[in-house]
Amino acid sequence: MIDTNILIKLLEKVPLDKLEELVAQYDVYISGIVAFEFLVGVYRTGKIELKELLEKYFAIVPLTYDIIVKSAEIEAELMKQGKMLEPRDILIGATAIVLGIPLWTENIEDFKRLERYGLKLKVLNI
Repeated sequence: MIDTNILIKLLEKVPLDKLEELVAQYDVYISGIVAFEFLVGVYRTGKIELKELLEKYFAIVPLTYDIIVKSAEIEAELMKQGKMLEPRDILIGATAIVLGIPLWTENIEDFKRLERYGLKLKVLNI
């Protein structure tokens, strides 16, 4: 699963033929939260053509009850410890945890706090 920063780089910097090769070789997942964050940027900047690429090339994982429960457990525990994390990041991390797949991100510092809950992090430099 990829985080918002990786999605932006893939869609804005990787040539379309390379992107097509990538998604032909791998199932590339994004959480519904990542899709939301990305689309806010699309509408804010007027780059509407990127919306079509999102729909065409990426499997969007919707929020499920299991993801919501895992997110709530994590946020409650972090609150008890006085360690706050952006709720959207918790939802993104919990999605990867529930699916049992790694999260590719450049935002290692924030997501590192979720490793103790089972999140596997990968760094992708594009």
